[in-house]
Amino acid sequence: MGKEGRSKVVIVLLLLVFFAYFLFSWKIPWQSPSGLQTAESNIPPVYQEQNISAQQGTEQSINLSEWFSDPEGANLTFALDTSDATLEGDVVKFTPTSAENYVLTVIVSDGENTVYKPITVLVEENPEYIAPESEPPIEESANAPPEPEPTPEPEPAPASSRDSSVERTIFVAPTIGQALLNSSDNTAVSQNNATVSQELTAFFVNVADSDGNTVQNITDWRRNGTSIALVNLPFETNISTAGGAVEDYSQFNLAATLGVGASNATFAEGKVGGAYRFDGTDDQLNLTAGMSYIEGLNAGSIEFWYKSIDTTTTYIPIYSVNDKDATTDFASLFLGDTSASWTNESVSFLHRRGGTGRLEVAVVNGNAYYKDLAWHHFVIITGNGNNSIFVDGVPHNLSYAVGSATTNEFSDINNVDTVMVGSRDLPSDEFGAGVIDEFRVYNRSLTHHEVVQLYRDGNGGNHSRTLASQEVVLGDVWSVNVTPNDGGQDGASVLSNSVVIVSTLLPTIAQVILNSTSGNNTVSENLTVYIINATDSFGPVQNITDWRRNGTSISVLNMPFETNTTSTVSGAILRVWTSWRGVYV
Repeated sequence: MGKEGRSKVVIVLLLLVFFAYFLFSWKIPWQSPSGLQTAESNIPPVYQEQNISAQQGTEQSINLSEWFSDPEGANLTFALDTSDATLEGDVVKFTPTSAENYVLTVIVSDGENTVYKPITVLVEENPEYIAPESEPPIEESANAPPEPEPTPEPEPAPASSRDSSVERTIFVAPTIGQALLNSSDNTAVSQNNATVSQELTAFFVNVADSDGNTVQNITDWRRNGTSIALVNLPFETNISTAGGAVEDYSQFNLAATLGVGASNATFAEGKVGGAYRFDGTDDQLNLTAGMSYIEGLNAGSIEFWYKSIDTTTTYIPIYSVNDKDATTDFASLFLGDTSASWTNESVSFLHRRGGTGRLEVAVVNGNAYYKDLAWHHFVIITGNGNNSIFVDGVPHNLSYAVGSATTNEFSDINNVDTVMVGSRDLPSDEFGAGVIDEFRVYNRSLTHHEVVQLYRDGNGGNHSRTLASQEVVLGDVWSVNVTPNDGGQDGASVLSNSVVIVSTLLPTIAQVILNSTSGNNTVSENLTVYIINATDSFGPVQNITDWRRNGTSISVLNMPFETNTTSTVSGAILRVWTSWRGVYV
């Protein structure tokens, strides 16, 4: 080789070295937020496991920056999802008032990833701790001169009160900044999808009320954009005027009417926020405006919380779909003695159409079994081939006077003209006594897992907040609408992010065959790739190809845009598949 030829070789080698250096060593484009990034993803903030204890009645101050760290060194921001704790900068303050474990839920973000971390604090009982009570009035001396009376000013009632007898100051509606629907593995917020093995939980961010009243976050769960509850009556706003509308928070907007010719049920403290108290004489809520949605169903569920107001009354109509002019057609739910086919029923559902009983089913454990002045959660389910009655999250043995576990009847009766809560609207009206809260009607049969989760949420003082993993179905899209309420009015609702339920299994491919036109692999033949047994339980599969010559990708960038990701976080959209380098943009 001559000198000129050797010079050309040297130049080519230098160009190759420069190109390799540029491709593998030049970091600037990959480090720019607006350009490409390395395949390393942003790691979420990490919680440093700690044994945390506190003493009952003693204020605790903890610096969250000592509990959490970010692997990339990013600045962390904190928020709380615990109503009785306060946050000042990175320092959280709280005072456990009971000897039970205290749960502090922290929301921490590095700007790209958000982590929700419930932290359990072990509370040590303090025998000397006495819960604060209001001080007794000071008795004045008989000889003391009278003090001038100050000008009265309105004062808000205690923030926890939903009692209609307590005057509350309500001027400004409550607010909520954001509702986030997340999965138990914390991926739903960042990726807007979750696998079928994950439960979903709603988180409420920046909930506030400038009047200082307690805020209840009313939830309306939606599957594929539609409310899962047909009727959703949480009873949070104090409506006391006869004929006043008691709001339904489902998309169907089937508001109940207070009173309607009888005296009013009264607003009261509920299991979750507010409730309505029925005196058993002439109180009722009228749901007839939603009759066209409620009637004619062969399957459905009724859910509510109930507390008795005495220990003697044993006939309590809770809910009824009626032909008010006859006793031949009705679907009614009772607590206590119905004078029907049993002698000691405690919960019963009776369905009659055309004068013939279609379904009569009861839990038989005593007429006054639930007349104990305590809250109980009831769910009655029909039409799923396994009719059920749950009390406090537990299914009970059933006694059938008519029909069986497979009888599909719910509200399909003739000549429906009224739907009532707290009464039966018959030629001779009947009324129930007690306090009812969280009343919902579903046009489908709830599952065991749904019932248990509804009981857990309500028993913890929350509106429905968590969806059990057993209820998420491949392909469903879940969201939750949240309305803040301070006992007197609603604030503006917010809709959470939508979460798509995806398969836990990745798509698979058995074999890839590259073949020429005639099988001889000559320079005059085309090459074609054949995909063998590409499958996925979720749906069709796109087979992304990366052609390689002499072991190297022929394209430097390969962006097929196959993964549907709505996140704007750098690194979340797609992967560039090449043999040069796997990078995210």
